[in-house]
Amino acid sequence: MKPDTLPVESGATLSSKKLNYLSKLEHKGNGYTLYAEDIRLLSDYYSSTDNIHIEFNGFCKNVDPRDISESLMDDFLNEFTHGTFDEIRYDAYILDGGNLKLVEKFISAEDIEKIAREYKSDERFSAKLAEIKGVREAVERFHFREFDRKYSRKINYAEAIDELKELARKAGGKPAGYVYMGGRQLGTGHAEGLIVGEDNTLYSIVPFVDGTQYDFTEAGKEKNMVFYRSDVNQFIDKSASPEFYPQASSTECGSLSLATITEYLKNGAEQWYDYTLKVDCLDGRKFLLSSPQVLRFSQSGSYTKMVAAMVDGGKTNTEVSYKGKHYSVETLAGLLSRGATITNQRGDKLDQAGLEAFCEHWKQAYGPSMAKRDAMTVELDGELQNTYLRYIADQYGELSKKLKEEMASQ
Repeated sequence: MKPDTLPVESGATLSSKKLNYLSKLEHKGNGYTLYAEDIRLLSDYYSSTDNIHIEFNGFCKNVDPRDISESLMDDFLNEFTHGTFDEIRYDAYILDGGNLKLVEKFISAEDIEKIAREYKSDERFSAKLAEIKGVREAVERFHFREFDRKYSRKINYAEAIDELKELARKAGGKPAGYVYMGGRQLGTGHAEGLIVGEDNTLYSIVPFVDGTQYDFTEAGKEKNMVFYRSDVNQFIDKSASPEFYPQASSTECGSLSLATITEYLKNGAEQWYDYTLKVDCLDGRKFLLSSPQVLRFSQSGSYTKMVAAMVDGGKTNTEVSYKGKHYSVETLAGLLSRGATITNQRGDKLDQAGLEAFCEHWKQAYGPSMAKRDAMTVELDGELQNTYLRYIADQYGELSKKLKEEMASQ
């Protein structure tokens, strides 16, 4: 894509860094995929530099990458003696830094060769070792699930809830962020961002793209935690409705989660307190209204429109057009009129006048936020693609690489 095609007519001024990034894009695609070890590093980084609190699942277990490395080395040496060649070359690839990025600091290909020589010195071993060093491309075709099964140390919902309660205790009543990747400690998988607030309240801030998001509802109930979702689909007429989510790709959930958490918590959690609401409906639905600022990270313009429609003050229901179809969306005003309790993050219950004032405040911030998002929409391969989240994902990738290099040099 040429620089003179960059869309800056939206009213938002792009930084030179963003302009340079867009000028280099040639094809549609996704940004960097955050692995578990990336999210752990970035969570620690933002917690230390931005005066916020973010944890990655497993933080209570104090997982040491060196412990994981030693376990992998044991498997590797055992399979040299007893395993199949496929198992051997797979483990060699993993130990050589294939998918397990953080192990690079502790074990290299040279380490493997040195340690393995101490266990075997015959010609058969030497031949196998030579073959192993040349099979990286073949190993890459191994299915991720095999890696996940053998090497990922998971924590379940109940353990995650315990961690969230501990996080709430450490945060001392302030909102804190938590990224859950199915309990994985290594590799990659779907990541979901959560905020834990006061009074054992849990908020799912990034609903999953295909409706199979992690559900902490039952595990939370057992430990007296209340669970709110930012999922707008529960307020859209389902008669002929697709599902609307902020994530459209299959790889950038980690970046979406981390960006949303840091946006909410920065500047003393200003956005969290001033631009979000929690809604308790009489039928049991519990909803977190997203701030307009975090909506700019959404890959789906239709999702942002659905959320904005709920803030259409005064009406009980409103219609949103999407791809030639019309969808009926329940509004906050309509929910309030039907008995819902609407509360801000300071604990104030809103009446009709209070809700109307909040909606006006929210809508004033929505326009500038969408202008920033729209300015990152470009034409690639003949189609328009919003690249805001793609840009953020690649920035996270660069920062994570830098942090790993700094770790390795220490």
